[in-house]
Formats: sequence, structure tokens, C-alpha cells
Amino acid sequence: MSESSAAPQVWCVQVHVDPGADGTGRPAAVPAVPQDDRFPLEPHWRRAGARAEEIDQALTDIAISTWRQLTPCPPLIGSGGRLLLSGSYLVSAQEAADFPGIAAQLTRRHPSLRVRTTGPWPPGSRPGAAQITAGARGPG
Repeated sequence: MSESSAAPQVWCVQVHVDPGADGTGRPAAVPAVPQDDRFPLEPHWRRAGARAEEIDQALTDIAISTWRQLTPCPPLIGSGGRLLLSGSYLVSAQEAADFPGIAAQLTRRHPSLRVRTTGPWPPGSRPGAAQITAGARGPG
């Protein structure tokens, strides 16, 4: 095995929640009369955010190091979905082969979530990669 193929690799993962999805893939029910001053989909987005945190923790558990990028404010209704997780994961060459499938499998447990993985990238080639190789856990 060549040294380059045995080197750790960086995988980037983004998890989105479909706007209005209720966790089963169907549109979430929005009460006709607001029950308080929260945005009607806020409870749904909070649950989806908790699911994204679980996915991040599972990916972090198999990674050598991780870096989370801050996610932007939620988009307006009618857009392509809210970004819940944007992270980079430094994984061993052994874990790298299965990493995209693991990320997809974790996300499939939650039908309202979509995952996008990019990589593998060599360490140092992606935003936050210096922090990853240094072993830091980024913001988020």
C-alpha cells in the first residue's frame, strides 16, 4: 500500500433539514393559531438540530479529529432546506473508505434530513484543515 493511500483523509459533511418536513418526510403541521411567540416550525427545527448533533457525535467518534463550521441563519420558507451541520472530519485511511456510507446511513434514520459529503481531501486542503490536523474541535 502506498504511503499516500494510507494517509488520513478529510471528509466534509453537511446535513440539511427539508423545510417543513415532520421527521417522516411529510410536511410538518403548522398550527393555524400560534401557541406562543415562536416561529411555527421552531420545535421541528430544534428536533432536527438534535438529530444532526447525534450524527455529528457518531462521526466524531470514528474520526481522528473534527472541525465544525458555524451554520448560517435559517433560510426563508420555500428555499432548499436549513443547514444544520457543516463539519469536516479527519479519518484514518481505513475509516475513509466507509465514511460516506456511514454518514448516509446515520442520516437515513431521519427521513427529513439530507446529507451531502465531499472528499476525500488531503489534510490541509480544506477550510479548517489546519485546526483538524492540530486536533482541535472547531466552533459549533
